[in-house]
Order: sequence, then C-alpha cells, then structure tokens
Amino acid sequence: DQIQDFGWLGLNKKDPDLTFKLNFNRLELAIVKPLLSTFSSHIGGQLHGNVEISGNLSHPMFIGQTVVDNGEIKIDITDVTYHFSDSLQFKNNIITLKDFDILDPLNNKATANGTIHLTNEKQILLDIGLTTDNFLLLNKKNGEQFYGKVLASFDGKASGPIDNLNINIQAITNPGCDITVPVNYQQSVKSQNYITFVSDKPDEMIQVTTKTNKKSNYNLELDLNITPDAKINLPMDFREVAVNVGATGSGDMHLKLNNTSSAKMMGNYEISSGTMKVALMTIYEKRFTIEKGSSLNFQGSVPDARFDLKAVHSQRANLSTLTGALSSADNSQKYIQVENVIAISGTLKDPHLSFDLRLPNADQSVEEEVFAYIDRNSELDMLNQTFSLLITGNFYNVNNESQAGTSPIDIVTSFVGNSLTDMVKFVDVNIDFR
Repeated sequence: DQIQDFGWLGLNKKDPDLTFKLNFNRLELAIVKPLLSTFSSHIGGQLHGNVEISGNLSHPMFIGQTVVDNGEIKIDITDVTYHFSDSLQFKNNIITLKDFDILDPLNNKATANGTIHLTNEKQILLDIGLTTDNFLLLNKKNGEQFYGKVLASFDGKASGPIDNLNINIQAITNPGCDITVPVNYQQSVKSQNYITFVSDKPDEMIQVTTKTNKKSNYNLELDLNITPDAKINLPMDFREVAVNVGATGSGDMHLKLNNTSSAKMMGNYEISSGTMKVALMTIYEKRFTIEKGSSLNFQGSVPDARFDLKAVHSQRANLSTLTGALSSADNSQKYIQVENVIAISGTLKDPHLSFDLRLPNADQSVEEEVFAYIDRNSELDMLNQTFSLLITGNFYNVNNESQAGTSPIDIVTSFVGNSLTDMVKFVDVNIDFR
C-alpha cells in the first residue's frame, strides 16, 4: 500500500482533535502537481517514510521524515527537467531542506537549503535558497521569443506563498551558453528612404509574456552577468535578404518577469567579437566581422532595445572599375583594400540598416579620387556600391559604358529572376521584414 495510517479523530468538538501516524511506501509525488501548476506541468517520483499528525483539524501539526526517490520536476518556461533523491524533515508544520541536492540533465548539481511552512490548509510559504557553480537553466530547442542553452553559476532564493512566489537570482554565465533571440515579428517598408523599416501596425506592441495559471502568480528578478563564454545569436529575416548576427561579449543585465505583464530588461550588452552573415536569396552569402564596441542597450520594454552594431567585410577592388579612363595613370590599375560597412541601428521593433565604405590603407590622393565618384551621403549610391562589391567584386560606376544601364540589383535580378523587383527599388526600396 502507498499509505498506511493509524490513529484516532475525536468528533465530540467543533474542531476535533486528531492523532495519526502515516507510513508512506511509494507514494506518488504527482499528488502535489496542482500546487505547482503555475510553473510546472510534470512532477514525478515517490515518497517513503513516516509522519505523525497531531493537534486539531483546523491546525494540524506534522512531525516526521520522508525520503524522495527518483524525484523529477519540469520547469515549463525553461524546458528543463531536474532530478532529485534526498530526505525531507517535518517538524512543527515546517518541512526542512538541508543540503538537498538537485541534478540537471547534464548531471550538474545545485544545493537547496530552506523551509516550506505549512501555515494552514490554504497557504504554503516557501523560503528556499539554491546555489551552484554550474547548472543548466535553459534548454529550449525553439521559441518565438528566445531559445537555446544557458549554463550558469548562481545564488537564488524563492520566497512567499506558493501561489504568489517571489524569485530572486544572481547569476554569471558559464561556457556552453548559446542563446538565440529571433527578430522575426512582421514589419515592412512603405515608401520611405532607401532602407527604413516601419510597422504596418505602429501602435501594436510586441508582448513577451508567459502562459500560466491565472490563479497563481510569480515574480522573477534576475541579475545576470553575461560573460564572453556566452554566444548570442540574432537572426533577422528580410525575406529575400537574411542577416544573422552571432556575437560574444559582456554586460550586466537586470530582468523582471512575471505571468501578468510583459518582460522588462535593463542593461547594456557590449560585443567584443562576432560575425554578421548576410545572405541574398540564399545565392550569395558574405561574412562580416562585427566591430568591437557594438552593443545592444535595454531600457525597459524588450522590443525597445536599441541596436548599435557595425560589421565590416574587407576585400580588394580595382580602381579602374570605378574611375575608368578618367583616372590618373598611377591609380587606374591599382587594387586597393576596401571595407564594406553595414550598420544596424534603431530598435528591435524598428531596425534600420545603413551602408558605408572605408579605404583603410589608401593614401589621401586615392581616397579623394574614390570619393569624388562615390557620394557617401547618398543612401542610393552606398547601396549600389555595396551590392556591386559584394556580388561582382568591383566598384559600380553609372558612367562606365560596360555598366551603363545595369545597376547591381539588375545583375541580381537577371540571375535569380524578377522576384526582387518588388522587394528592392532604388527609388522606393520596399523590403519586407518578418
């Protein structure tokens, strides 16, 4: 039998006295699942031991000891199932956890200490601390808001009523972290300057919320020290053009999360290294190097996080493709180092792309000659030069007879068909962002 009970209940009073001794043998832990439904859809394992119950029916007292065997619990928001097998002490209606070990799927250990106070039949109070040097906190394979793997050392505490928990965590990322935040909500360009993104529904905010039981609440505050051990991925789908940012860096972030409102995040993440992959129609792909000092800044609402990213692709190009016969003899056949620069600014809900060129090793005369042909203040000119250099390896010169009437985007269109003509126009760029 799972439970054997011995004792008596006095029925001669409005609040009857009771004395019972309960022996547990393979009692299923699933019986407490309703109490944990705020954050867990699965709990398993068995209880063994004995508990004595005394006092009266309205205020029973529990004393005893039980052992949890093959216990497990899944935390839904992080998609991680933890395992535990340890003992629990009951005394004066308080369940005590002392050096209670919890294992993650990678067999890393966290240690819990604290109490669960059974104040009455309607309320359970928690005061539990959890510490670890390395623990799996997130293991989501996909998700609209975020997914990936997070390993961290941390000190945490859960306190308050079980139906209104306060959770405070101070954590530092460890090697093995790989987090993806897809920037995949839908936006499109509407008759703006060359690369400007505006929403079809400007008043619509992107909410980061968690589906939970409405009758129970939790409040999570996380102070996270992100180290270069963690890799951050930001895929952005511009339909025919895809940008994927992969970076490492550092920053101190503060996250507030509950099940009744959108997430709030504050702090600055500064990138120390990384790449930006730019793919056009899956035909052309170029890898840009993110410049040190690029950053993401959070000041509250997650969709309002601000980009400040610059990435560079370096190549050599022949000046004659730009200057032609008008160039000086010394420079007409000269190859120079050219850096294509892509910058992402704006916010997560309203990002902006811009393009630039740099000549890192050119002397002043060469630089002056190049930018006599290229207007760096013209978004159209910079877009033409960027596409031409990336696709053909050459500068674009509208006055060059061999290129006359053929812009870089015409070259792409002739290769992949006419599907780009409605997406990118040099008078009215129209890029869908999703």
